[in-house]
Amino acid sequence: MNKIEKKIARSANGAGLEDPQRSLTGSPSGEATVKVDLHCHSTASEVAKLGVQRALALPECATPPREVYELAKRRGMDFVTITDHDTIAGVLELADLPDVFVSEELTTWFRGEHQAVHVLCFGLDSG
Repeated sequence: MNKIEKKIARSANGAGLEDPQRSLTGSPSGEATVKVDLHCHSTASEVAKLGVQRALALPECATPPREVYELAKRRGMDFVTITDHDTIAGVLELADLPDVFVSEELTTWFRGEHQAVHVLCFGLDSG
């Protein structure tokens, strides 16, 4: 079990889930599941990277990290992460919470291509 899996297991156990290890690995019947939104932004995504928002220099998101967390919890998420564009600054504001893990949406390009692509990276070590 890696560092992020251990953190999730501890959080799952504290949340009253019967078998946190089973929640991580899942089961063929799909009984043990956890809810997490794996693609959301905060104000740390300062300027949109693509589309009309970028042309107008608009932010990707106008919601501060703490509010993203509170919204996620109100919507029933067991765990919270924020995948801001090319930064972990937003999620680091929440990283001390037991049900938060550090993630990022990286912008990259394939060699010889002009169009950027976004890659979601989960369970990053902030150190």
